[in-house]
Amino acid sequence: MDPKLTELMRVTEEAMWRGIAALKPGRHLSDIGYEIERYVRSQGRYGIPPEYGGHGIGTEMHMDPWIANHGKPGRGPALEEGMCLAIEPMVNLGTERTPRPGRRLDRGHRRREALRALRTQRRRDT
Repeated sequence: MDPKLTELMRVTEEAMWRGIAALKPGRHLSDIGYEIERYVRSQGRYGIPPEYGGHGIGTEMHMDPWIANHGKPGRGPALEEGMCLAIEPMVNLGTERTPRPGRRLDRGHRRREALRALRTQRRRDT
């Protein structure tokens, strides 16, 4: 496997664990994304697509709250014991941009950009 992809997967998985480590009663929801972003940014040239994130789990798989993979600490609701959350960092190689759904990729440069976009995602329900 390409060493860049191996490193991308390692960074993404460690970002997940950093987000999980922020799950402590009394901390805030945005602390999770802050820890993910802080770690990913420290590892070099990676992007965090802002439209992807984790979520709550309850009577359905995808429920509120939405958990951004970036942001400032100390914002949003306080974390409480017993919350069930899916921590899902998404990390791109090089840029945070992703092709928008339904976006036409018929122009050469857009198509090449989409084909070069390498990203990984890790998920852990806690």
